[in-house]
Amino acid sequence: MRVDSMERKIEERLYDTRPIWEHVASKVDLLQEGLQELRKGQNDLREELRKGQEDLRQESRGLKTYLRGILRRMSIFNDTLVAIQADYRDIYDRVRGLELKAEVNGQCDL
Repeated sequence: MRVDSMERKIEERLYDTRPIWEHVASKVDLLQEGLQELRKGQNDLREELRKGQEDLRQESRGLKTYLRGILRRMSIFNDTLVAIQADYRDIYDRVRGLELKAEVNGQCDL
Protein backbone atom coordinates (compact mmCIF):
# COMPACT_ATOMS: atom_id res chain seq x y z
CA MET A 1 0.00 0.00 0.00
CA ARG A 2 2.76 2.42 0.84
CA VAL A 3 4.55 1.55 -2.40
CA ASP A 4 1.33 2.05 -4.35
CA SER A 5 0.82 5.41 -2.75
CA MET A 6 4.38 6.40 -3.60
CA GLU A 7 4.01 5.23 -7.20
CA ARG A 8 0.81 7.27 -7.49
CA LYS A 9 2.58 10.37 -6.19
CA ILE A 10 5.44 9.86 -8.61
CA GLU A 11 2.97 9.44 -11.48
CA GLU A 12 1.16 12.61 -10.45
CA ARG A 13 4.40 14.54 -10.22
CA LEU A 14 5.52 13.25 -13.61
CA TYR A 15 2.19 14.30 -15.02
CA ASP A 16 2.67 17.77 -13.53
CA THR A 17 6.27 18.19 -14.72
CA ARG A 18 6.02 16.51 -18.11
CA PRO A 19 4.73 19.65 -19.92
CA ILE A 20 7.51 21.68 -18.32
CA TRP A 21 10.17 19.23 -19.51
CA GLU A 22 8.67 19.08 -22.99
CA HIS A 23 8.70 22.88 -23.11
CA VAL A 24 12.32 22.97 -21.88
CA ALA A 25 13.31 20.34 -24.45
CA SER A 26 11.72 22.35 -27.29
CA LYS A 27 13.52 25.50 -26.11
CA VAL A 28 16.82 23.61 -26.02
CA ASP A 29 16.18 22.48 -29.60
CA LEU A 30 15.53 26.10 -30.61
CA LEU A 31 18.72 27.19 -28.87
CA GLN A 32 20.72 24.54 -30.70
CA GLU A 33 19.26 25.64 -34.04
CA GLY A 34 20.08 29.25 -33.21
CA LEU A 35 23.61 28.26 -32.26
CA GLN A 36 24.05 26.47 -35.60
CA GLU A 37 22.82 29.57 -37.44
CA LEU A 38 25.23 31.74 -35.46
CA ARG A 39 28.11 29.43 -36.31
CA LYS A 40 27.17 29.50 -39.98
CA GLY A 41 26.98 33.29 -39.88
CA GLN A 42 30.32 33.45 -38.12
CA ASN A 43 31.89 31.23 -40.79
CA ASP A 44 30.35 33.39 -43.53
CA LEU A 45 31.78 36.51 -41.88
CA ARG A 46 35.21 34.90 -41.62
CA GLU A 47 35.10 34.05 -45.33
CA GLU A 48 34.05 37.60 -46.23
CA LEU A 49 36.83 38.99 -44.05
CA ARG A 50 39.37 36.71 -45.72
CA LYS A 51 38.20 37.83 -49.16
CA GLY A 52 38.31 41.48 -48.07
CA GLN A 53 41.84 41.08 -46.75
CA GLU A 54 42.94 39.48 -50.02
CA ASP A 55 41.36 42.34 -51.98
CA LEU A 56 43.21 44.83 -49.78
CA ARG A 57 46.50 43.00 -50.34
CA GLN A 58 46.00 43.16 -54.10
CA GLU A 59 45.07 46.85 -53.93
CA SER A 60 48.14 47.49 -51.79
CA ARG A 61 50.39 45.76 -54.32
CA GLY A 62 48.87 47.84 -57.12
CA LEU A 63 49.34 51.07 -55.19
CA LYS A 64 52.96 50.19 -54.36
CA THR A 65 53.67 49.50 -58.02
CA TYR A 66 52.01 52.79 -59.04
CA LEU A 67 53.96 54.69 -56.37
CA ARG A 68 57.24 53.14 -57.53
CA GLY A 69 56.45 54.35 -61.06
CA ILE A 70 55.76 57.87 -59.81
CA LEU A 71 58.95 57.91 -57.74
CA ARG A 72 60.95 56.69 -60.74
CA ARG A 73 59.49 59.46 -62.93
CA MET A 74 60.21 62.04 -60.23
CA SER A 75 63.80 60.83 -60.05
CA ILE A 76 64.15 61.13 -63.83
CA PHE A 77 62.58 64.60 -63.71
CA ASN A 78 64.96 65.61 -60.92
CA ASP A 79 67.98 64.36 -62.87
CA THR A 80 66.79 66.27 -65.95
CA LEU A 81 66.29 69.42 -63.89
CA VAL A 82 69.82 69.15 -62.45
CA ALA A 83 71.22 68.71 -65.98
CA ILE A 84 69.28 71.78 -67.20
CA GLN A 85 70.58 73.83 -64.28
CA ALA A 86 74.14 72.73 -65.07
CA ASP A 87 73.63 73.69 -68.74
CA TYR A 88 72.19 77.05 -67.65
CA ARG A 89 75.22 77.71 -65.43
CA ASP A 90 77.54 76.77 -68.30
CA ILE A 91 75.72 79.09 -70.72
CA TYR A 92 75.68 81.87 -68.13
CA ASP A 93 79.41 81.47 -67.53
CA ARG A 94 80.11 81.55 -71.28
CA VAL A 95 77.97 84.66 -71.83
CA ARG A 96 79.58 86.35 -68.83
CA GLY A 97 83.02 85.45 -70.20
CA LEU A 98 82.12 86.93 -73.59
CA GLU A 99 80.86 90.10 -71.91
CA LEU A 100 84.08 90.48 -69.93
CA LYS A 101 86.16 89.80 -73.02
CA ALA A 102 84.18 92.44 -74.94
CA GLU A 103 84.74 94.98 -72.16
CA VAL A 104 88.49 94.30 -72.21
CA ASN A 105 88.58 94.72 -76.00
CA GLY A 106 86.59 97.93 -75.75
CA GLN A 107 83.40 96.60 -77.20
CA CYS A 108 80.60 97.47 -74.77
CA ASP A 109 77.72 96.77 -77.15
CA LEU A 110 76.86 93.54 -75.41
